[in-house]
Parts: sequence; C-alpha cells; structure tokens
Amino acid sequence: TTGYNCRMIMGSYTGTGRSGSGNPTVIVTGFRPLVLVLTSKNGTFVRIRHTDATFADHDFSGGNVTNQMTWGADRISWYNTVSSSANESGVTYHYLVLGCDAA
Repeated sequence: TTGYNCRMIMGSYTGTGRSGSGNPTVIVTGFRPLVLVLTSKNGTFVRIRHTDATFADHDFSGGNVTNQMTWGADRISWYNTVSSSANESGVTYHYLVLGCDAA
C-alpha cells in the first residue's frame, strides 16, 4: 500500500498442549499483520488476513473448521476448540509474520 512500510517479525514458541478460548496462542507483532507462515515438524501452514474480526478457520492440519483466528491491529491470535492444533505439547513452532505499518 502506498505510504506504508513493509514489516516482518520472526520467532518461535514451544507448544503447551492446551486448547480452547482460555488458552490462545498470541503473536504480538507491533505492526498490522497480513501474512502468517507457521512451521513445525508437523508441516508448514500459511494464513492470509482477510478480515479484521475473529473467524472460524480450518485447523492447521487442514481438517476440521475448529480454529478461531483473530487478526488484530498489532497481533494474531488463535485457539482450537477441540484439539491443540499448532500448540502440541513440547513441539517447537517457528513463525514469520509479514505486514505493514498500522493504517
């Protein structure tokens, strides 16, 4: 977008094995996130922002629509309603988030 700077952040976290709305995974970016690339021993997943609200999404294995994803002004968060998708206990996850300065 004209007049905005491209931003990116990389990092990792270790899964806790928890699921549900009280145990979301949160990545704070400090900028408006637009693309999430998440990788682990279980595969690589890509999500592209298409709404500013919370929405139901396929879990990261590509199966059921059980992930609840929220794209915020400076963060991405998600949780799974039935499993620990992208939060398996002891599994290391690496992420890359691309975005831009907040509008």
